[in-house]
Amino acid sequence: MSTMLLFQELRSRCLDIDRSWRNFDYKHQAFSDIVQELTHDLDLSPFGHVEQAVQLLGEPEIAELQRLSSFSDLYLKLFDNGRFWVEILNWWGSDINIHDHDFAGIQFQLAGHSLNVGYNFHQDGELGELSMGELSVSSAALWRPGDRSIVAPGRKAPHNVCHIDIPTVSLLIRTHPDPLFGPQWNYFPPGVAGSYGVATPSFRKHVQALRLLARGDKDVFRQAFGRFCERATARELLFGLVKMIDVLFEVDKVDLVYELAAKSGANETVVEAVVFYRATESIKHFKNTTALPWRAQLALSIVASGINATHFADIVHHLRLGGFDPGFDNPLEELRSLIDEQVDRRISETLAIFDIA
Repeated sequence: MSTMLLFQELRSRCLDIDRSWRNFDYKHQAFSDIVQELTHDLDLSPFGHVEQAVQLLGEPEIAELQRLSSFSDLYLKLFDNGRFWVEILNWWGSDINIHDHDFAGIQFQLAGHSLNVGYNFHQDGELGELSMGELSVSSAALWRPGDRSIVAPGRKAPHNVCHIDIPTVSLLIRTHPDPLFGPQWNYFPPGVAGSYGVATPSFRKHVQALRLLARGDKDVFRQAFGRFCERATARELLFGLVKMIDVLFEVDKVDLVYELAAKSGANETVVEAVVFYRATESIKHFKNTTALPWRAQLALSIVASGINATHFADIVHHLRLGGFDPGFDNPLEELRSLIDEQVDRRISETLAIFDIA
């Protein structure tokens, strides 16, 4: 079937989905089951080839749906009726972090393998607009081409996805965001969560200005950064530090991070989350930019999805429960058996942040 014919069939199924969903008063609880039922025999794998999917951009009805998006390395929208839409996400060396959803849907794995890890977040306090708590692993699965998974809305199903193969391509049939579920949260181990709703144009420009100042006079930047930290809420501080993480951990600026953490317990909590985030991102970057055996890529994905040995063991356990045996019990030992001494040293330096090296 040609890509255009497949799109026409997909659009027809979407119309069927909408008619069936209307019978349930467009309630989100019914959406995923309806999509599963009405697409069970539909092979969407051709959309996993960029050279085929991009041909659809020549169709006016698809071209007008496109918007700029930093979510994935190439974002394509194929359908949108105001209640739900269909999107293709192309991943060519980037990953996503722990988050939940403000929508319901079905995810179709079109190409490549991904490690999906689910979590429970046990909230035990608040820090301004941030929630404090503990993350534990609740599930893990290897997504293979042809697999489908349910996208559950709300706070009950935060998850993280590490893409093992390049490229990895997925397609989602998903509802529009529903404010009943609240804004999407991002989760920062070891135990901070909050919405990125802080990212107003003013906030973005403030961060952009700080990044520019970091390239100029050292004292001017330090004064501007100090003023930002004094005025920022806990949530603004968290996401501001995350957005400047490459700047602030440079040798001549990292002392600012230590000084900030020393000022209060609240600051220390935020900085700890940012340090863990930086370590995780370092592992993911290494995974995505280094030619390694597939098992090493998997082991790195497991390490990037946890924060301690218990998390790693839980992920391996859940993978086996789901019928996939990674072939090792300890991802750290697996890495050290597969990669050379220089690479092992780089990984160990990063893992020292987690106190598990």
